[in-house]
Amino acid sequence: MNAILLAALSLAHTVEEERAARVAEAAKQGERAALERKTRDVVRRVLVRLDGVLDEELDESDHGDHGEAEGER
Repeated sequence: MNAILLAALSLAHTVEEERAARVAEAAKQGERAALERKTRDVVRRVLVRLDGVLDEELDESDHGDHGEAEGER
């Protein structure tokens, strides 16, 4: 009977270690996914800002070119 109890305790311990390892891995995956989302969001915001600045510069250069061309005529 003692051998069965020891085997059951050993099995329970092994199962608990495996569960803890899976939980830890899931946490790492969750942290990795969260970091990837944050990184994507930051890159997206930077690209939107750069796009806005480039659009403004293009608009200004378009207006500037037309103004200079009209002034030269």
